[in-house]
Amino acid sequence: MRELLRLEAVGHFEGGAKNRQIAAALRVSEWSVERWRRQWREQGREGVRSKGSPGCARLSGEQTAGLARELERGPLAHGWADRRWTPARVKTGAHGQAVVYSRRVSITTVGVLV
Repeated sequence: MRELLRLEAVGHFEGGAKNRQIAAALRVSEWSVERWRRQWREQGREGVRSKGSPGCARLSGEQTAGLARELERGPLAHGWADRRWTPARVKTGAHGQAVVYSRRVSITTVGVLV
């Protein structure tokens, strides 16, 4: 969807339209149009194509196995007073030492997404 908007914006750029006009026509901010125009000027159509969602960093197989081992040891082994793993505890581990070696971790009811 966003990529289609960007490519539509390129048509407006090529037609000489101003950022304000393009933003109004596409119902986006002028700031977005300005950024897309800069990317288009520097890299052509490829510059405005979607690079995909940055999403969360993923753990390697080794890191996932290490996380599973630490979770199996339980919160008590990591210095917590009870047996509950919470998202905050999974992120910080025992006494602030990282259990997960990644910048961003999302905990779901299905599992751990990193």
